[in-house]
Amino acid sequence: MKNKYFFASILMSFFIVALQAQQEGIDPASMMGYWKFNETTETTAADASTYGHDLTLTSGATFVTGHAENALNIPYGEWASITDPVLDVKFPCSSMGAPVEAMSVMAWVNLGTIGGRQSVIVKEAENERGFVFSVTDGFVTFQVHNLNEEKLIVLCDSASLAVDTWYHVAATYEYSADWSSVVKLYLNGQLIHVDQAVPGPIKACNADLVLGAYLYHAEGTYNNYTT
Repeated sequence: MKNKYFFASILMSFFIVALQAQQEGIDPASMMGYWKFNETTETTAADASTYGHDLTLTSGATFVTGHAENALNIPYGEWASITDPVLDVKFPCSSMGAPVEAMSVMAWVNLGTIGGRQSVIVKEAENERGFVFSVTDGFVTFQVHNLNEEKLIVLCDSASLAVDTWYHVAATYEYSADWSSVVKLYLNGQLIHVDQAVPGPIKACNADLVLGAYLYHAEGTYNNYTT
């Protein structure tokens, strides 16, 4: 099967992914990654969490002025990623290898274009299904696969994002049972959508953790990113 790629243009100011479902007040110990994007000319983005999950940038990804200090600019066809055995084991599954019951992802984003899928953070690849947090046609979106690789795309079509504007986007996932788990989507700190019929638990996979691209699909600009 031919690989698929999604490219776009996006700015991110900060992004958090944590192994608990809450939109703010996250315990630093639960953060699997926190990227501030305060570098200037480096080829990596440092992780401010306790895990040291630094991201490797493709050649076209650059640091620019962002929402808070600097940002990571990821143009069409570029991305930032990490291949790490700890992430493979702990995210999105728990440290003991069991599926995680709750997680949060959030970022400041500034879209360079509207249309198609602009990936914020992805833990998924061909034959390695997991989750995708993105903006799709201007709408905050969270896609999840369960252990049987059954997929659900949760999308809020009541709040559309515009280009050249900073937004804080967030998603939380809380597992209770297959097809009765909960995804909540947030925009600028406000709850904008709840889906209580979501599959789960999220399927663990060995795919790289990627910002700004879906490499079975790439995209944008990031400033201060936490996962």
